[in-house]
Amino acid sequence: MRITTLRFGSDLWHLLEREARIAGLSVSQFIREAALARAVAASAHRREDPFEALAAGSAAAARRKANEKDAGTKTADRSRTGLQTR
Repeated sequence: MRITTLRFGSDLWHLLEREARIAGLSVSQFIREAALARAVAASAHRREDPFEALAAGSAAAARRKANEKDAGTKTADRSRTGLQTR
């Protein structure tokens, strides 16, 4: 999950707090769900399958994570053998 900062005016923030409380959610979860709903609606409007985009994004994230893990293993291996990179 990525961390980001969003800025809201106090009037919108109070509205978000109220609606999230009514829904039984944190404001963060309320905003995540609203963003997902907006993305799905925009995708559907373009006659695209939003779930294909989500699946592609998940696959790309898994590849990045595997590459990071592999790079970390190679670095650890070099440390153990005394090899250095330039």
